[in-house]
Order: sequence, then structure tokens, then C-alpha cells
Amino acid sequence: MSFVDKIPEADRQNYTDVSDWAAHYSSYTAPTVTPSERITLNIYRKIFINNVYFNGTYLFGLKFKNCYFRGEVGFSDLIFKGDLIFDHCFFDSQIYFGLNTDFNSELRIVNAAISKKVIIIGGKFENCRWSFVENPEIKIEGGEYRSLIIGFFSPSQIGDLSLNFANIKGDIKVRGDIGSLHLEESSSDVSISIEDANVNYLSIYRFRNEKSFRLLNIRPLENGSRSEVSIFESYMGKSEFYSFFLNLFSEVNIVDSSLVDCSFVNIDWNFTLGSFKGKNIGNSQDNKAIKEKIKKIETGQYINDTEKEKLKKDSTVLEYYFKSRETLRQLKYALSKQGDVINEQKFHSREMMAYVKTLVRSEDENTRLIINFSHWFSDFGQSISKPLLWLLAIHWILFMLLVIGDHFTDLKISTDGPTFDGFVCGVEYYFKLINPLRRDEEEFHGFATIMDIIMRIWSSYMIYNFVRASRRFIK
Repeated sequence: MSFVDKIPEADRQNYTDVSDWAAHYSSYTAPTVTPSERITLNIYRKIFINNVYFNGTYLFGLKFKNCYFRGEVGFSDLIFKGDLIFDHCFFDSQIYFGLNTDFNSELRIVNAAISKKVIIIGGKFENCRWSFVENPEIKIEGGEYRSLIIGFFSPSQIGDLSLNFANIKGDIKVRGDIGSLHLEESSSDVSISIEDANVNYLSIYRFRNEKSFRLLNIRPLENGSRSEVSIFESYMGKSEFYSFFLNLFSEVNIVDSSLVDCSFVNIDWNFTLGSFKGKNIGNSQDNKAIKEKIKKIETGQYINDTEKEKLKKDSTVLEYYFKSRETLRQLKYALSKQGDVINEQKFHSREMMAYVKTLVRSEDENTRLIINFSHWFSDFGQSISKPLLWLLAIHWILFMLLVIGDHFTDLKISTDGPTFDGFVCGVEYYFKLINPLRRDEEEFHGFATIMDIIMRIWSSYMIYNFVRASRRFIK
């Protein structure tokens, strides 16, 4: 359906149909007009029936307001001296910027409605201020920009925005509501800033930050769709992340990327970070299969023990956890450099859990046991309650073994005639023996000696974990 068909019938008579753009333009450029005056020609309420191509040299500025373009609009082999403005215009087909286009002044696109695409292959641009409605697809693969702001005029709605920086130079800012945003390749002469953007799918693929890259106030669109952030095979360099609400995204994947020099400020982290390829990159059957395998491992939904052991030794599963551990390690290190102790330790614990899943050889049993102990009994030094509860519970079991073994002459287990004095005596012995630095006031022989050693070791280990957790914010 054409945008022209949406014009109210009562208003249709106020528009003029134009079939030949070149002839129409020549009607404005009478010889009495002096080009040096930098005049802007206003073209208002026109419907261009056929394709409109801009070629050659334009000495005047052009402002299209409330115009409709039913065919393709193309720019190639062009020098534009004045401003070019599309103000609330409607395009049934695509807008195409080819090579050898030179805009010496401002290129302004104000709330343009485009049915198909905007494609930019190359060209030289000064100040570009663009905003779109109706969720068009925008593909930028080249061009030199003094300043390009996509989403300058509010509101701006884009369905799919793709930026390939291999042949792009200049300062680029992106704002607005974007369904999918794709960034890839690199250029040493480009600065990118994604600001105040609601993005449902953000893909950073084989991107290299050579100059400046900043993400500020990024969150998913509130449209009920599944959202995702994907950083894959990218060197982020000294990228800056500010107020990035990762916890609001359905899925966050970072894999095979360099993050150690990034700055993170006011980030709401999604701690269920994955190491899968993005949905537009890794839709292969192999990638879907590994997702299913990891889901089974993380949720424990095994068919049987045989499948469990097979999955844990699967080469693709091990590779996934190796990559996941590396991502978590880098984030931990980057946050450590910034002094973010809290999130550093959270990523450390997740790094260790990813690491333990890569230990499948028999010679790794001791390492696996040490890591699991740290996880079970203290959450890698992040929990005070865990070591305290484990200390009291296991010490109770060890203490009861001594009581059952008749080590204490004045303390017995009795269901017939328990006494309050016996209870007080038991509590006294229990807390006395929990101290690993106590003197040998009690006589321990045989089995009791072994129990005494185990009690001291256990108490020392749990007290260490308690102190470690209670001092984790103290440097």
C-alpha cells in the first residue's frame, strides 16, 4: 500500500503530481536567480510519481516538505552546495546514496516514513541530522561524515540499523527506538556513540574499536519481544559503557572478545551471561544443538546418568565453558581495575563455576574438589551465613559422635530422664570444642583423637571462610 493512499480524500486536491523531476527542478532555476545567494528552494506538497535521481551539481538548497515519493530516490555523481532537507516526507521505495556524492552543507531528514530501505555506499557529508518513523531499514556501508546523528529529531523509530565501519569515517551518534542494531568491522577514523537508545537486538560482530566507542543509557524496547545483546569476535578496546541496563535484556552473549580495557559505569549486570553467537550469526544447527546441551547441564534436566556424563565430556560443551570462563575472567579483571569489588567478586565466582565444568580428567579431581568446596561452603568468599551454618551443623554431627562413643563421662544421651543440667553441660562441651585453638583440657584417646583433629580442621576452615567473607569489602 502506498503512503499516497493514506492521504485524506479531502486533502488530496492540495497535492500536485510530478512525473519528471529534472523538468520540475529546471522550472525553479530561472536565469534571474544568482547561485551565490545560497537560496533554498521550497518544494511543498508534491507527489513524485516516478523515480527521482539527483546527479550533477546543485548550486541551490532544496527543501522538500510534506512530499511523497512513489519511486526510488537516488544520489550519485553529485555535488550539492546548499542544504538538502526532507521534512515529513514519505517514500514508497528506497533511498540510495552511491559513490561520488558530495554534500557541502547540511543533509537533514526530519521524521521520514520509508517503506523499504536507506542504503549508503559512500560519499562525503557535512552535517547530517536524521530521524525516521515507520521503522525503516537503514544500511550504512560507507561515507565520510563530519557529523552524523541518527535520531536527532524526536521521536525516531528504526526497524533495522546496520553500520559496517570498514569504509566509514567521521563522528556518528545514534539515538531512538531501534528494533535491531548491527555494528561490525573497524575504522581508525570513526567515533561512535549510541545514546538514549531502546534496542531489542544489539549485535557487535567482528568489530574493532580503534578510536572511540560509547554506549550510554541503553535498554530494550518495551514491546514484549525477546531482547538480546551479542558481542562476538570483537576488540572493544577502551570502549565506554554508561547506564547499560543489561539485566533488562532476555539474553546477553559475549564470546571471543577483548574487554579488559573497557570502562563500565552504572551497569545493571545480567549475571547469566552466555557465550553463544548472536541470533543473526549463530542460527546454524550446531549452534542450536550446543544451546540445548548447555540448557540441560545448567538446569540438570538429564535423561539419565549416562547422558549426564556424556554431556559433561562433550567437546562442544567444554569449548563453550572455556570461552565462557575467558569472558568472565576479563570482566572480573576490568572491574577490578576500576575498584568495583562487589561485581568483581560476582564475576569471579561465575568464572570459577565455568572453570570447574572444564575439569573432566581424573588428575583434575583435587582441583575440582577445592573449587566446589569454596562454592558450597562460602560462595567463593561472598557469604557469611554459609560458613556459619556449615560450621554449626557439621560440628554438631562430630560432637554427637563423641557423645554416642561415650567420650564424656558426665554426658549421655537419654530419652528416659533428660535433665536441664545435662543440657547445659552438653552446650558447654559443644561450644568449647568448636574452638580450634583450645587447650587439651580433655583427654582424647583412640577414636576421640581422630574426631578432635577433624573438629579443629573443620572449625578452622569455616572460621577462615567466615572472616574472608566478612572482610571482602576491606582492602
